[in-house]
Amino acid sequence: MPILLYAVFGTSRALAVGPVFAVIATTLAVVGFGLDTRGVDIVGTVPQSLPPFTPPSFAPDLIHQLLMPALLISLIRFVESVSVDPDQELIGLGMANLGAAFSGGFPVTGGFSRSVVNFDAGVATPAA
Repeated sequence: MPILLYAVFGTSRALAVGPVFAVIATTLAVVGFGLDTRGVDIVGTVPQSLPPFTPPSFAPDLIHQLLMPALLISLIRFVESVSVDPDQELIGLGMANLGAAFSGGFPVTGGFSRSVVNFDAGVATPAA
């Protein structure tokens, strides 16, 4: 199947369309073969709204249990988030993590030197 994608779309576009094609193909397989009735777990109904506002728990035993792992994870993620403009990247990551904390989301972080690699490669778009 990847060969067909490369033949139809070319190399760079096949890489972009591959994940979309995989989602469509697996959705059609579930519907076509009735896999949801044969024991295959599916996502089900996806909520159509934002998650509810959920303040974090400030229970002393929970804070004591999570303090050291949270500090170590924060240190590792800080070192991992090497950037061309570290102030802006850390502000963005901090805001995203604050939003995740109050909505039940997952913490986010930058990748290992991704921004530096993009800068060295001459990438000019923010989407890269």
